Amino acid sequence: MRTLAPAAAMLALSACAAGRVTLPVESTFLAHGLEQQIRIEPRGEDGEVFSLTSRLVNRRSEAVTVRVVTCYLHPKENLRASAELVIRAIPGCVPEPNVLTLAPGQASNTVWFVGQLDRPGRHTIRVRHALDPEFWGVIRVRAR
Repeated sequence: MRTLAPAAAMLALSACAAGRVTLPVESTFLAHGLEQQIRIEPRGEDGEVFSLTSRLVNRRSEAVTVRVVTCYLHPKENLRASAELVIRAIPGCVPEPNVLTLAPGQASNTVWFVGQLDRPGRHTIRVRHALDPEFWGVIRVRAR
């Protein structure tokens, strides 16, 4: 019984240390004529879990072909952050083409991540939605 109490206390302590996102944040990043629109929104009552969404919009005057992430943003492959990102939901996906030709002004489907930051603070999250041409959009968020 004595060994369970410290383990339970550590679990409770680590749950309290997670960063809570309390306000929505938006960021726009432009590269290769593609605009990446990134948004973070708190989920639930306490904001411990948040959603991050990304979509690409063709801002060129001609069509552009781009290879993209489909379905969801995996934290080990498509996200880089100044805090550890913990997955809290993985969506069921309908397979879709990962190579798109976007007309001028046309947007890609939205891809997302639902999870939490492992600690409070000001964090930068880099998001890779476009794979070819490859670039990483940036969003900054504050977690309490």
